[in-house]
Amino acid sequence: MTDSRDNVLAAVARGVRVGSLPPGASLEHPGAPPPLIRPSDREGMIASFTRELEKLMGTVHRVADDAQAQTRVLELLDARGARRVLAWDDEWLRPAGLGQVLRTAGVVTESCWLPQEGADRTARLKALDDVVVGITGAHGALADTGSVVVVSGPGRGRIASLLPPVHVAVIGADQLSPTLAAFLSANPGVADVGSNVVAITGPSRTGDIEGTLVLGVHGPGDLHVIVIG
Repeated sequence: MTDSRDNVLAAVARGVRVGSLPPGASLEHPGAPPPLIRPSDREGMIASFTRELEKLMGTVHRVADDAQAQTRVLELLDARGARRVLAWDDEWLRPAGLGQVLRTAGVVTESCWLPQEGADRTARLKALDDVVVGITGAHGALADTGSVVVVSGPGRGRIASLLPPVHVAVIGADQLSPTLAAFLSANPGVADVGSNVVAITGPSRTGDIEGTLVLGVHGPGDLHVIVIG
């Protein structure tokens, strides 16, 4: 058995020494579509992000500055009669001071904290059942898919973007990346700052029942992204 193995390996070694590599194949299949052109400039990325998210029935609100962003958040809450929101801690919200602006306007900002124990956890979730809007920031956004990237962790509870039927995310135009690969390249340690990394692409949707598309079954059915700048 050993002799046979040695003979095979010797034959392979001889072939490698005296042989030649086949000609390189073309990277592009002759029938492949032209490569996608992904904009990397700020305006191009905002336009792409808006176009892709609106295809998925999300809504993009572009505002010029922090003051306009705060006003737009209050307008969205007023339109739904929301006087309580489930929100990330103030330090993680954008623009800075948004949490205080909400409280000054009479809006109660509920923490994303949940007890670990079953009975207490159930009671807390029941108390939050009538909250219709969740407000978060984001760690980034992807122009090519219209996705918002959120990383859960202390002060950034997952339930803010999962539990209420309406999710409002406020981001800066400077947080846009052309692709997921570009985002991960620019944020190499992003997986280490929270318990999970999620790219939210449009409102929650499912087609499990008779292939009929239904929004809001597994999460918010209404997604608003406010882009500052």
